Amino acid sequence: VPLVLRHIAHMTLQFWHDAEAARHDKAALAEVARRVLFHSFTSTNEVRAARCVEIGILARDSGLHAEAVALFDRAAAADPADIPSRYEKAILLLHEGSHVECVQTLRQILAHHPHEDRTNILAARVLYALGAHHQASACLDAIRLDSVHDRQAWERQIRIVHDFGRYVAR
Repeated sequence: VPLVLRHIAHMTLQFWHDAEAARHDKAALAEVARRVLFHSFTSTNEVRAARCVEIGILARDSGLHAEAVALFDRAAAADPADIPSRYEKAILLLHEGSHVECVQTLRQILAHHPHEDRTNILAARVLYALGAHHQASACLDAIRLDSVHDRQAWERQIRIVHDFGRYVAR
């Protein structure tokens, strides 16, 4: 492996190590997030190697919401079909009570991955809560049960979300 590539790999991995070390120090974690955001990545693989999404999760869980959104957006910009960056951003938006923005973010995933099970379940829950019952049901119907690992668990989850939808529709 050429020396330049080894240096880049080490540097991007260092971001993750620094973030892990700063997990309980909000100011230090914010500084790591800023370093990642201002770093000039040359490829999608480099962005993934820097673990932008994982650092974004640490930032989100530490209350650094602006930094977390910026990290998730950075990862999403590198790969338009990326699921984790958008899913974790949707979770942040949901926790902030930004339900409409949460659904918009989930729809970005579903535009590329219409049958993505976790995304469809979360979208259905939020859509039911927003009163968009037909859209929520469509999300549940899009889940392909023949491709999931534990079919019974997924059927149970879908039934629970459908029941929630019927409850909030009253």
